[in-house]
This record gives sequence, structure tokens and C-alpha cells, in this order.
Amino acid sequence: MFPQINFGALAPTHLRGMIAGSFVLGGLCLSATGQSFSSAITFDEALQDYSHGDIVDPDAYGTMLYYSPRITVTPPTSSLTKAVIFDTLDPQTAANTSDPDLIPNTRGNVKTQDLGNIIIIQENNGFTTTGNSIDNPYKMVDDDATGGTVTFDFNPDTNVTIDSLRLTFIDLEKQGDISFIFSDGSISKTISGSAIQGDTSIVYGNGNANETRFYTAAELGLTSINKLQVVSKTSFAVDNIRITGSIPEVSSSLLLISSSLLFCFRRRRNS
Repeated sequence: MFPQINFGALAPTHLRGMIAGSFVLGGLCLSATGQSFSSAITFDEALQDYSHGDIVDPDAYGTMLYYSPRITVTPPTSSLTKAVIFDTLDPQTAANTSDPDLIPNTRGNVKTQDLGNIIIIQENNGFTTTGNSIDNPYKMVDDDATGGTVTFDFNPDTNVTIDSLRLTFIDLEKQGDISFIFSDGSISKTISGSAIQGDTSIVYGNGNANETRFYTAAELGLTSINKLQVVSKTSFAVDNIRITGSIPEVSSSLLLISSSLLFCFRRRRNS
């Protein structure tokens, strides 16, 4: 009798949810199903190790498990295009910043001040840089009062779809100041005004942090949320881009590898 092996238990943790069913060695009949995943960009990831005043490299996140995000900013009134980290938890930030409204209060629907790093569009205030950081960051890091656009190109892997997305925004004074443009590469859908909603009511105001509800590709009429543009008419910050997605069925090549490993396992058992 051929051994029954739970190949999912032998797989790396991030692949176990992808692998299902029985692997019958004698008939080389392997089955697997696709599944969903969740992910987030928080700007607090250990790999990037961002600090207050660091300039965000558009390709800093490289290739993640199922997508390769690219982050760019477009200020409306300046050729300066810098996405910069603002550390809301650094005591020196609170003591020295020229924009205390970027340190979140608890008046929005996010009732915690523990946001850590957030991303802003740096204003052209005469700052200088050393390497990838702004000099004298506690004084010089400040968001552009004219707003701008932060763009997230998620670049999902082939056949991977991003099904839903939510985000946190900080320091927007009124409802009409911000809009979100979602796109699958062919079709775009703009959400603005009262259509911007959270799981609980969004409360606009200086220093308020608000999290949106999940917007789904289905309700937006998109095949996948491959791109998000956060567009503001005034100063703001963005944090915690949270997505859910679907991964395809395990490829035939992975199944072939699986069968080969099982064959080797069988031979070792018989030797």
C-alpha cells in the first residue's frame, strides 16, 4: 500500500493554504485548489526599517509573495516628488515637528494613536538630503499643504487578483478633500465625497485618523484592484494599505515537483 503523505504539512507555511487534497503516488493523481490571501503595507516592516525623514524608494518593497508594489507621489504644484516617512510614535517628532496634526488623535474612527510610520508628500520647504534621508528631519519633515497624489501600483503576479482593499488616511479636514481612484488597468472607478465610508463613521478634522471599509473589485466593476491613487486637495498622510486577493490553482509544475518529492519519499521508505 502506498503511503499517504500530507504534503501541505511539508510545504513552507505560506504555501500550505494553497495545497489541498490527496497525493496518490501510484496513479500520480495530484489535486490542489486556489485560495485567498491577505497582505498589508504599513511602512513599519522590519525589512525596510524606515525611520522618520526617510525617503520612500518607489520599489522598496520589491517582489512580495503575490504582488510587487510600486509607490510614487505626484505633488500638484511642485516638481519635487518625494514620499517621506513621518514617525508618529517618535518622542522627538512630537516635541519638534512643525506639523503636530500629523500625529493622530482619537477623534477619527481609528481610536488608537499607535500608527507608527505613515507616508506623506514632502513639501518643498528648502530641505536637504543625505543619502535617502532628509536632514534635520524633526524640523523639516512636513506634508505639502496643496496635497497631491499617492499612487500604489500593486503589479499582481499573473492570474493573481486583488479582490478588496482598505486604507487609513490622516489629517483631512473635510469630506470633499480626498478621493480614491481604483483601476484594473483598463477601467477606473473614483470614490469620493459621501461614498468614502468606514466600518464606523468617518470623522474629518485636523489630526483625525480614519480607516475606510473594504472596497471590493466586484462592487467597483473591476476585474482586480491593480492600482490605487489617493488624491487630496490639501495636506494628508496615508497608512495601512490592507488588501485581500485570490491566488490561482497550484500550477502543474508545482504538482509535478510535488509528485517527484513523493516518489523520492517512497523510494527512501523502501530502501
